[in-house]
Amino acid sequence: MTWQRTLAELRNEVRETGGYRRSTSLTDAILNKFINRGIAAVHEILVKHNPDFIMVRTNPDLTTTPGSADVALPGDFYKLRGRPLLVRGGRILKIHEFEIDEEGDFEDIAVFGNDGVDFRYMLQAGNLRLVPAPTTTETIRLWYLPHATELVDDTDVYNGVNGHESLVIEHALFRAAKRDRRPSGDHAETIKELERQLLSALEARDQSGPDYLVDHGRGWPLWEV
Repeated sequence: MTWQRTLAELRNEVRETGGYRRSTSLTDAILNKFINRGIAAVHEILVKHNPDFIMVRTNPDLTTTPGSADVALPGDFYKLRGRPLLVRGGRILKIHEFEIDEEGDFEDIAVFGNDGVDFRYMLQAGNLRLVPAPTTTETIRLWYLPHATELVDDTDVYNGVNGHESLVIEHALFRAAKRDRRPSGDHAETIKELERQLLSALEARDQSGPDYLVDHGRGWPLWEV
């Protein structure tokens, strides 16, 4: 079962649970930051313990430009899941990672032979770099993990499963308590318990079920504390 919470609803739950209803110093902007960092923390659990839940495929696939080594990665790209795939003539071929000691072999395309794949890949500065640069237009398919998505508008929705959005709320409460120099130990313990429950649910989850998180089309890296 999925519970949906808008950003405004999450803020209200944090204020109600933490006794911040009358607080004027804990502004919406501060709470939004704490909530988004809580979302990022939950996202990292998924990335580490069961990335297949949030794995997505490029749609549409990436297209190279002849003579150019770089192909821009998707805007929500966080981590690569498996090797990039070359889609060519009805075949799907794996592209191997570039090794620095292969640099001297660029002149000998046969060295890169991999069932017809004549280049390697590396991730560099927001791009997928192909070495040597393709001389024709190629189609590249990626399976990847998106980064955590920032909630910005009050109507932006976070989807939890079986009440696990409570973990996001507890992370926000923990940061609010630390900010106000209030006791935060209870929140830390609750976070540990909710994380244990989430990990247990991930282990038992049916792989055919819906995604745990939904991309809202607007994101930024949020993994820093």
